Amino acid sequence: MMHTLNKFMEIFQNKKIIYTIFVILIFIVAITVRFLNWPNTIDDINCDEAMSAINAKSIAENGTDIYGTKYPIYFEGWLISGQSALAIYSIAFFIKIFGFSVISIRLPIMIMTILSLLFMLLLMNKIFKNKKITLIVLSLLAINPWDIMQSQWCLDCNFYPHIMLIAIYLFYTGIEDKKTAMLFFSMILFAITLYSYGIALYLTPIFLSILALYLLIKKKITIKKFLLCTLVFLIVSSPIIIMCIINLFDLPTINIGEITIQNFKYAIRTNDMLIFSKNKIGTLFNNIATLIKILILQSDTLIWNALPMYGTIYIISLPIILIGIIELGYKLFYRKQEINNQFGIVIILTWLLIGLICGIIINDININRINIIWYVFIIINGIGIYTVITKFKNKKILAILFLILYVINFTGFAINYYDNASKQIANSFTWSNGLVDAIQYVENTDVNKVILSDEVCNTDKKDIFIRYGTQGKQKNKDISKEEFMKFYSMQDGVNMDYSTDKKQYVINKINEDMTLTEPIYIIKKQEINEIDNIQKYKQNIFNNYIVLIDKNI
Repeated sequence: MMHTLNKFMEIFQNKKIIYTIFVILIFIVAITVRFLNWPNTIDDINCDEAMSAINAKSIAENGTDIYGTKYPIYFEGWLISGQSALAIYSIAFFIKIFGFSVISIRLPIMIMTILSLLFMLLLMNKIFKNKKITLIVLSLLAINPWDIMQSQWCLDCNFYPHIMLIAIYLFYTGIEDKKTAMLFFSMILFAITLYSYGIALYLTPIFLSILALYLLIKKKITIKKFLLCTLVFLIVSSPIIIMCIINLFDLPTINIGEITIQNFKYAIRTNDMLIFSKNKIGTLFNNIATLIKILILQSDTLIWNALPMYGTIYIISLPIILIGIIELGYKLFYRKQEINNQFGIVIILTWLLIGLICGIIINDININRINIIWYVFIIINGIGIYTVITKFKNKKILAILFLILYVINFTGFAINYYDNASKQIANSFTWSNGLVDAIQYVENTDVNKVILSDEVCNTDKKDIFIRYGTQGKQKNKDISKEEFMKFYSMQDGVNMDYSTDKKQYVINKINEDMTLTEPIYIIKKQEINEIDNIQKYKQNIFNNYIVLIDKNI
């Protein structure tokens, strides 16, 4: 018995085993938290998420987007605004496997989130070779509010930071370990970032250009290898680059085999960029002010992006991050001889730089528009905590205080998010607010004709919720983009046909003098008092919408 106990104690005196146990525990906590009530933590669908889903379903079934375009390398969304291809093709893949469901829609981003935990562990081990820093950063990521919240629903642009993190790990390993294959593979992933978020077209090349210049000056990469890396990046990213040229010079849409590289006739999203603004100086100062405000408050007032009391990385983290930035800068510029991971620090600071650039060149930024900055903030936060702890004599006491502080914040966030905030998110203006549930409810009734109040479908967001609710099974597949644009522009007399093989959907205006005659209606809640013979109908309430069914049915 004593021999067994001694063996057991020897195991736990092995630092590698203790480190491994901690890593496993951190992963268990991270995965458990993210899968609590998943995929229905937010028991509703977002308009961007629904648009991605309908396009993905169309791609999976027909090889076209909802407008009939064959395998686009960028999607038109609501015609005036685009959606990145990576998310949509990822969802299409899972629709092929599991069918059209919330699981298929939200599984790709969850997989990327879990993979990012692994690659953050690998990257920290590679750069710092310090198990304490690695454990601190990994723990911060496991309980990070931004990372948890973005994992719960599928927003196309949120694939960008995950792909970037993986690419950076492969890039750093390829350079430091002289693994050419890994270096080239990182170029493929860097190129893929351009398909994950439009702003990556600017940020990723800036990031790579700065690092390439550093590597060439330090002679850590040969001209030949640099040129080969550039070639790999350009080959993979060429379709999206060609798309930009086509739209910049208003050239016609082209097809390369089954792939469509199109001219976006109605797109206006370039208005979101500083370089296309009319008042560039004024917009620049406004963007800087907005960026500073968001970084300090860690809030953009959108509750699905951050909770006010906790922010993206916890409000308490900002001064620690400033310490981390100072520590990194000090080591890089004043204590060069003491560090053997100078390139790693250059990567982190360059990563931070492009995050700040992102906040400056995008107008009216919010938390998801500068999503590239949050991973590097988590890393610098961990460096800041490690720096503070190592500067004091009572290191264990300080470490325990940090642990208590973050556990309290995490506990408060988790309780708030899963118990209350997720319900608030489901009631937010860019979410279905019950319309999808109402549509799916009437789809399962025996009534063939459904009347939609024009208040139900009077904006583009509600249009996509109707399409999502009917699983994109509209019979009329040849609606022109011009007709879509008239509808999205709210031109009078333009109605879309949402009829499916099972149901005929008709849009009617519910007037004050309206006496209902059809057996089933979907209306907005506030319209209920406008109906004269409401007592004739059973009311089925779905959040902000009501399904009225004739009591005689």
